[in-house]
Amino acid sequence: MTLTEFAWFNGEVQLQAAQVMSQPDSEELLSLDEIEAEFKVSRSTLHRRRQAGHIKPFGKVGDRRVYYRRCDIEELLKPRVIEDEK
Repeated sequence: MTLTEFAWFNGEVQLQAAQVMSQPDSEELLSLDEIEAEFKVSRSTLHRRRQAGHIKPFGKVGDRRVYYRRCDIEELLKPRVIEDEK
């Protein structure tokens, strides 16, 4: 990677980070580390839920950092009522 390519990539990552972090409070974004700490949900559980289509990341910064909206995590973890089929 040349210095010019690195500068462009670094600028893109910073721009993406600023866009992700400037969301309104009602759509607070959480990193995987924050979700693990606050909700006691493992990365593997989130990965399985994402693969099954139950949750979708709100955004990515760079190649690896993924953010989820707090309201999506809370909805995912909300207890569900399963009705008996009789």
